[in-house]
Amino acid sequence: MIKKRWDKQKQTMLAFTMQGIFFFIGYCFFDVNTVIPVFIQTFTGKVELAGIASTIRQFSTLFVQILLGTYIVKVKKVPRYLGTCLMIGYAMPLLAVLPLAAGWSGNLLVITVFLAVAVMWTCDGLMVIGYYDLLGRIITPPNRARVLGYQQLFGGLGAMAGAMIVKKILDLKMIPITSKYIIIFSIGAGILLLGAVSMFFAEDVEYRHTADRYSLKEHLMKIPEYLRNSSSLRIIMYCQICFTIAAMVSPYVLIMCKEQFQMKDELISSMLNVQVLGTLLGGGISAFLAPRLGNRIIVTFYCFLSMLCGGCGLAAIHNIGSRNLNILIMVLTSGIASAAWAGFMNVMIDLSKGENTYIYMLINSVVTLPLSFAGVIAGQIIKYNSYQHLLFTSLIFAAGAFIISFGLYDFIIRRQG
Repeated sequence: MIKKRWDKQKQTMLAFTMQGIFFFIGYCFFDVNTVIPVFIQTFTGKVELAGIASTIRQFSTLFVQILLGTYIVKVKKVPRYLGTCLMIGYAMPLLAVLPLAAGWSGNLLVITVFLAVAVMWTCDGLMVIGYYDLLGRIITPPNRARVLGYQQLFGGLGAMAGAMIVKKILDLKMIPITSKYIIIFSIGAGILLLGAVSMFFAEDVEYRHTADRYSLKEHLMKIPEYLRNSSSLRIIMYCQICFTIAAMVSPYVLIMCKEQFQMKDELISSMLNVQVLGTLLGGGISAFLAPRLGNRIIVTFYCFLSMLCGGCGLAAIHNIGSRNLNILIMVLTSGIASAAWAGFMNVMIDLSKGENTYIYMLINSVVTLPLSFAGVIAGQIIKYNSYQHLLFTSLIFAAGAFIISFGLYDFIIRRQG
């Protein structure tokens, strides 16, 4: 029985790892923080719209998690269910290809992209609780940290190559701009669908959730009790709230390089590569440092990098130190900090101890749902004030997250074997 469970764990680890790797590679062709903001700015010229895609992404997945999460954990054939959701969601970049091929106008193109993002991340919301529930039940904590880290590390390496492809395509002078994005979105969809196929190879064990006895309303009513009984849960949620608000600058980093710092298009595509490199480094942190230092320390480190992002951005605007170096650090750290979700998720799963993970995910969704609109608010800050005000706001909340993170219980994941 032990050998059989270990075999299932290895097969599931491989399935999760491959799914994550293909996701990170494919998603760099349809990223709401990099490619999509540049796409929106190119076809509409309206900077404030860049944050809407990020808001749609977060709201779609969190709202569905809250509404249906406690019912999703009743699904018996979890890997098949996860794979099906991913197949539908990961095909959505192809929806954005259709109006491009039909020659639609800029506003209609952007609306279609928003719709594609909404459907894609609604499907993510339908599967994410089951995803982490399966991950927490089948895979042990040290291996779980490695799986999430390897997803980001090797997926980040592939995404680096993908970002270079995106740069090459965008830099081609002889291809019309619509054709460039048709190629970019089509490549992304193809790679993402390979990740969806990988999930069908995951294995599960017979397991019955106590969720069968409760309704969504009863689960929501239990949230205050969970928060009262766990100071660590309260602290990680306070920390994540501040960090999420600080991260509202991310969709605007590349646009800031173009508008505030007057970079040419060739340099903007290079900065996209730098941001993806940051994601790669963030994956390496999760893969190799989290199992040794513990997730609390990793979360603290990510919060520090978020502070560094806002601080260097402000320094670049005010010409403090080397302007180019500050811009480079701002872009790089925004990419590294984007990998912070793995640290926060691992702390949540550690707190649940592999049991009732879906309740902790529900708490996370309920608390962070209002923050989905941070990207839209960031756009309004830019429209009515300036990038300087946005960076300052980000820096303040990043500092708050950094300070709060020191109150976390240090869940050290020790290496086994």
